[in-house]
Amino acid sequence: MAERAICSGGAANRLLTAVRLHRTTGLPILFSGGQVFSDSGNEADIARRQLIELGVPDRDILVENRSLNTEQNAVYTAALLKASGLSHPVLVTSAFHLPRAVREFRLAGIEPEPFPTDYLASGGRFSFYPGLLAPSSAAAATTGTALKEYLGLLALKLR
Repeated sequence: MAERAICSGGAANRLLTAVRLHRTTGLPILFSGGQVFSDSGNEADIARRQLIELGVPDRDILVENRSLNTEQNAVYTAALLKASGLSHPVLVTSAFHLPRAVREFRLAGIEPEPFPTDYLASGGRFSFYPGLLAPSSAAAATTGTALKEYLGLLALKLR
């Protein structure tokens, strides 16, 4: 059986999902992400501190803190997995991001086990009311997320 690690994205719900998986499986957590924006911190380094505060032993945490995008997440994670003797990660990321992330990891030579979290979905039965026609910031944000992912998938096909 291949050695495994848990790879995770950057938001709190992904971090908490990784912690739950770690507690259930005992697998190490590999957190990937650098300082994407000049006015933010280094995602993986921040995650390490949060994981330790949540009770994950430092010895069970691996960080890849150089990547600035999903392609680099996959490439740098592949190298870290290989150096650590791990080969079949559980890839924890947002459900909307998972198709592109899995493709990037496969291109980097890794066959991840997808584990979606952070779903964007409406609950219950659809009903129409006039307020649905009014613009909303939540709808604009969801549309922006969808466009980013679809454009990212198109860029992968064109590569």
